[in-house]
Amino acid sequence: MSKEIKIIVTFVGLVAFQIGWHWAITLHNLMSEAGLRGYTLRFAHTQKGIAGILDLVLPAVFIGLVMGHMGWQWRIWKFFGYVPAFAVVLAALRPLYALMITTEKAWWWPKDQNNIMSFLIGNAIGTSVIIAICVYGGRVSRVEGR
Repeated sequence: MSKEIKIIVTFVGLVAFQIGWHWAITLHNLMSEAGLRGYTLRFAHTQKGIAGILDLVLPAVFIGLVMGHMGWQWRIWKFFGYVPAFAVVLAALRPLYALMITTEKAWWWPKDQNNIMSFLIGNAIGTSVIIAICVYGGRVSRVEGR
């Protein structure tokens, strides 16, 4: 199997895991409810929580390191298609997560319909940066043999 296909299959698996995890926290049992409370946690003094870390940062770090490690011999231009595409998909999943857990519980979801597009674009740009940094890190670790 080619490296491109392995990376895409890994990303599809990551997306399936993300959707499955969000679905699991909507179930009505003790463990799911605890997971949902943790996911929707918001710190009063910073008005931030862990939802963005679980939805965007961790998946972006994972797929970036995988791409960098597997594609360490590629020219940089080859990543220019994957990085923004994967970032857009990860950001585009956030409306699904908000619907799955209900928009009332999804405190991070914009309440004003006019802000949704800028919210998603900002998420995609930030996720692209994280993926790109991790691609570089994955490449460096592979080149140096660590």
